Amino acid sequence: MKRILGPIICCIAIIASGSILQAQTEMLTRASKMSPKLFCTLQNSIGDSGLSRLTAHIRIPYDELQYLKLAEGRFQAEAEITLFVFDKNDEPVFEKTYRRKVTTSDYDSTTFSQAFHRFSFSIDLTSGEYSFVCQVMDLDSKNTVQVKNKIRLRDFVNTDLSVSDLVLIRSSDLPAEWMELVREKFSESLDSNSDFFAAKFEVYSKSKKEKLEIEYDLTNFRDESLEQGKFTQARVGYRSDIIIPLKESNLSGGVYILSLKIDDGENKLESDRRIVTAFSASAYLPKNLDDAIDQMRYIAKGHEVDLIKSAPEGKKRELFDDFWGKKDPTPRTDTNELMDEYYKRVAFTNSHFSSLRTGWKTDMGMVYILFGPPSDIEREPFNVVPPSFGSRPVYAYELWLYFELNRQFVFVDYNGFGEFSLLNPEAVYWDR
Repeated sequence: MKRILGPIICCIAIIASGSILQAQTEMLTRASKMSPKLFCTLQNSIGDSGLSRLTAHIRIPYDELQYLKLAEGRFQAEAEITLFVFDKNDEPVFEKTYRRKVTTSDYDSTTFSQAFHRFSFSIDLTSGEYSFVCQVMDLDSKNTVQVKNKIRLRDFVNTDLSVSDLVLIRSSDLPAEWMELVREKFSESLDSNSDFFAAKFEVYSKSKKEKLEIEYDLTNFRDESLEQGKFTQARVGYRSDIIIPLKESNLSGGVYILSLKIDDGENKLESDRRIVTAFSASAYLPKNLDDAIDQMRYIAKGHEVDLIKSAPEGKKRELFDDFWGKKDPTPRTDTNELMDEYYKRVAFTNSHFSSLRTGWKTDMGMVYILFGPPSDIEREPFNVVPPSFGSRPVYAYELWLYFELNRQFVFVDYNGFGEFSLLNPEAVYWDR
């Protein structure tokens, strides 16, 4: 595959807060309209009196609010959070506004982009299809942002066995009693110092049996299994809290599916839960600066890479930082969102596409870095040997579909060793 030069920058799709920013230039335009940033995760569980509960977990980065200095040396910001819910006919069924003040003890913490003010709000509704809107206004600057989602609230009460949506919690944020239970139950797979994410959800069972058998399988967007296990847990009445530890190394930024099989002794249930993760790129930058420079080939022109690589050691880092600094969509913050997303994608390709070549150097790696995860994948996983002379062989292939970008990429494994080649490289250069 030939080197992809600078003009392809306009094809990079950056995934952020559930929306797709489909070009760096568009990202620069839209980023100025996105303050304060807003991250919102929706969770469906059982509510009161047989209703279905919608819980919105909201995160606002510290540095996206404007603070006023208080007399005692502390800093305070105030946000107005409004929640709207519409039914399938777009008729409003819920609207409520909350005001929340947040304080911090020093100025430096007001500039943190990887620390968050967290809020959770719950709404009980009948089961069905809804549209959810969360709007946040910084009451000092009046900057406003919205996120919109569609959600189907399930009927938990009229089923004998069901399961809620899950939330992902860092092990460092788990209460001590939960951590103790996790360590005891999963002692064989967790050492005393291991970091993990806890996938927490609820199982609702009307069974008279005393135990739940739970089997799980974590897969990536290519349906490759990363982690699986099986365990037994005592039932605690109708509602049982379940926590499954997932290794942090298996959850680099991306989209994953946690498949569950639950047996309560009387009924069995199979269910999939989607997990979306997005972490800071600092953990994914190569320790070797030359490697990070080599990996710029899909966003930098050839002469730019050569110039940085050939610079004296003392100048190399300066040129590297300058290159990315010019592409920072929010230069007044301490986070370079484009650089973060780029190297997270590089790290993902190295974890998932490496075979005869390092992941980022493969055709799949190139497409993933440029366009992000596909909307859908069609695949034939096996090479088929022709039954007679003159018949054409059928090669293993994957078709990656990008609905929002109106693109598709066909990858073929000609040799059967998992080294997929891009059959239509011209699709990289298509204009939308």
